[in-house]
Amino acid sequence: LGKSFHSIARPKIKVNYYKIPEDVLVNFEKLKLALPNARWIKPSNAHITISFIGNVEDMVLDNILEALGSVLFSKFTLDLNNFGIFKKNKKPEILWWGVESKDKALQELKDKIDVALDKIDITLQVRKYTPHVTLARLKNVSFAVLDNFLYKDLCVSEFILYESVGSGDSLEYKELAKYNLL
Repeated sequence: LGKSFHSIARPKIKVNYYKIPEDVLVNFEKLKLALPNARWIKPSNAHITISFIGNVEDMVLDNILEALGSVLFSKFTLDLNNFGIFKKNKKPEILWWGVESKDKALQELKDKIDVALDKIDITLQVRKYTPHVTLARLKNVSFAVLDNFLYKDLCVSEFILYESVGSGDSLEYKELAKYNLL
């Protein structure tokens, strides 16, 4: 009763691999020109969600930071090797780059992160993991040009805990902690 603390839940906490290489981001601008009718994310917000945590109380955040700090994993590479679409009411809504890693390294990193979070009783979304980079919200676009924007062997050397701040076009990601891979 004499103590006060923030009890407001933090919005949408995610564990991300966030560092999309600069040369990919340059080509992202070319991709935007190729599909002008789409509503594009800010390139600085491009990321691959590894685990979606959701809203958490401030006092739980310290436990999350410590749990993620216990995850040890080696660096690896990944490919942005296809495009996909998430649909809503059978209409294309979200355009994304598909992500694959050799030897299933990204899935193994996700599994280790999820185990670390489970040990501190963090409940994660249960759904099929589809690693991707969200690119745009769609309106009447032609997809023929997309094959010119695929990438191989992008180095993954870290994962980052982010907080989503704002929504829609004003959405920003605030870095809370960074974890280097071995």
